[in-house]
Amino acid sequence: MPKVTANRSRRKAKSGKPKLKKDCPLFAHSNGRLMKWINGKQVAFGRWGHRENGKVVPVDDVKAAVDAAVEEYYRTKDDREAGRTPPPKPGSDDPRLDEVVSAYLVSMDRKVQSGDVSSRHFAETRRSRMMLLDTTGRDVTIREMTPDRFGKLRAALSKGRGPVTVGGHVQRIRCAFKFAYESGLIDQPVRFGGEFSKPKRSVVRKDRAAKGRRDFSRDEVTALLDRANPQLKAAILIAVNCGLGAKDIAELRERHVDLKRGWLDFPRPKTGVERRAKLWDETVEALRVQIKTRTRAANRDDGDRLFLSAVGTPVVRQTEATDPKDGDNRTDLIAAQFGHLKHKIDIKKSRGFYSLRHTCRTVAAECKDPEAVGLVMGHSDDSMAANYTARISDDRMEAVAQTIHNWLYSE
Repeated sequence: MPKVTANRSRRKAKSGKPKLKKDCPLFAHSNGRLMKWINGKQVAFGRWGHRENGKVVPVDDVKAAVDAAVEEYYRTKDDREAGRTPPPKPGSDDPRLDEVVSAYLVSMDRKVQSGDVSSRHFAETRRSRMMLLDTTGRDVTIREMTPDRFGKLRAALSKGRGPVTVGGHVQRIRCAFKFAYESGLIDQPVRFGGEFSKPKRSVVRKDRAAKGRRDFSRDEVTALLDRANPQLKAAILIAVNCGLGAKDIAELRERHVDLKRGWLDFPRPKTGVERRAKLWDETVEALRVQIKTRTRAANRDDGDRLFLSAVGTPVVRQTEATDPKDGDNRTDLIAAQFGHLKHKIDIKKSRGFYSLRHTCRTVAAECKDPEAVGLVMGHSDDSMAANYTARISDDRMEAVAQTIHNWLYSE
C-alpha cells in the first residue's frame, strides 16, 4: 500500500481544511471528515477535525489522522466498491461505534437500491446515526456503550424534539445495534437499560392534544380551493377526495386514474397497500386541466406523471445531501405552495398539506363503513375479518366519496 501523508506545509485552505498531497486518494471535507467518492456516494474513513462551538477544529496530529484514514480506505476499498459490508479490523475484538453504524448504513443502502427501503427512511437513519455519534463520540467502543451512556443519549435526543421524533430516532438506533449482533459484528446483544426506550403512548397522546386538531374545517378547505392556482387546486381536491399526501401525488401517473369513469386505483408507494377511490366531477375536471397544462417532463421516465414542476421534474423529490449530517435534500413544491397559500388566507395553525389527508379520513368516517374508508386511505388491515373479505363493492366506495363531497359542497 502506498504511504500517503498530509502535506507538512503549514498552509491552510480558506475553509481551514488541511492541504493533502496530490496522490492522496481522499479529500478533506469541510465537516471535518476525510472522505472518498465510492459508487456515487461520499464515504468517510477518518477525521481531520472535530466540531466545537459551531466550528471545525483540527485534531492534534493531522498527519497521523490522514495516515490512519488512508490505511482504512485501502483496507476496505474492495468491499465498499463491491457493495459489501467491510469486515472489522484484524485483531479487533471490540469494534468502535462508528464502524458498527457505518456497516448498518451500507446494508440499508443496499435495501434502498433493491426497493426494500425508501430513500427518505435511509436519510432519517443517517440523521439518527449522526446524532448518536455526535453525542457519544466516534471513538467509543461497543463495550463502552453502557446503559448509563444510552440514558444520556436519550436525554440529549429529547431536547427540543417531540415524542414522535424522539421515538423514531430511538427505534432506528436500536435497529443498528440489532443488525450488528445478527451480522456477527458484535458477539452479544447490547444492553440499552431502562431509559433508552420510545416515549409512552400517553406522552404521545398528550403531545398531540396540546398541538390541537390536525384537520381543516370546511370553510378553510373552501378558502384554499378558491385561492389556489390550477395545479395546487387539483392537488388539494385529490387530497381531500382520496386522502393522498404530497409524496403520493408526486408519484401519481396516468395509469392510476380513469378520468372517463372517475376512479383512482393507486397502491400506496409507501406500503404497497391497495387503494381505490371514486373521483368527484370537480376532481376529474381539475385533473384534466392539470394534464393539459403540465410542463413537458425533463426525464422520459417522468412523462406520464400527472404533476410536474415548472422545469419538468417531480414536484416532490429527494436527493442525498453532501453533508451526511443533513440527512437528505428534500424538495416538496406542493408543501411550499401550500404554505404560501395558507399565509395568504391567514390560516395560522401549524397544519401542512398532509393535514388534508387527516381531513379526508375524519369526514369519511361519517359514512360508517370502516372497511371502505380503509380502502380509500390505503390502510392495511391485518384482522381475521379482512382475510375473508374478497372485495368491496363500488357502491360502498361511491358512498364514501359522496359523504366527503356533501360535507365540502353542502350549502
